[in-house]
Amino acid sequence: MNVIDLGPQRIEVDVCTTQYVYLAGPIAGCTADEAQDWRHRVAADLPTGFVGVNPLRCEPCIGEVYENVYDDSKFGSPNAIFAKNWYDLHRCDWILAYMPKQARQQKGLSIGTLFEIAWATHANRKPLILVTDDEKLSTHPLIKAQVRWILTTFEDAYQVLLGVGNIYRS
Repeated sequence: MNVIDLGPQRIEVDVCTTQYVYLAGPIAGCTADEAQDWRHRVAADLPTGFVGVNPLRCEPCIGEVYENVYDDSKFGSPNAIFAKNWYDLHRCDWILAYMPKQARQQKGLSIGTLFEIAWATHANRKPLILVTDDEKLSTHPLIKAQVRWILTTFEDAYQVLLGVGNIYRS
């Protein structure tokens, strides 16, 4: 049983079907730890009934950082990366995007994550949660118009997943 913390009120919920959460966030220019650690942590911490989908599950870090493309026709070409990420977004029930300020300042804006935000809201019409501490990003008019929930912690994101995802039980 999961609990939604509503301040003075706590509600117990039970999500009765598995819901898949695509874990979007910076990859290009990141070390394996930078790209993977938060995804592994979130996947492990998701409430019962939710499964994290890691876009890097079949993409190794070759060298010190992830590159935009690498020499592997199965998973490293532009077409393969696009197809896998597009497929994942179509299959998942939710998109949880993580865009920390530090990553933008050190590596630039994550173009792939911005594409995934656009895909989620227009092509797939999937509910999208953005977790960020970046005020510049969270106040941008296009982000504000596209993203349904802009939050600062993963814990708040889990509460949204539970609150909205509980619609399958009466």
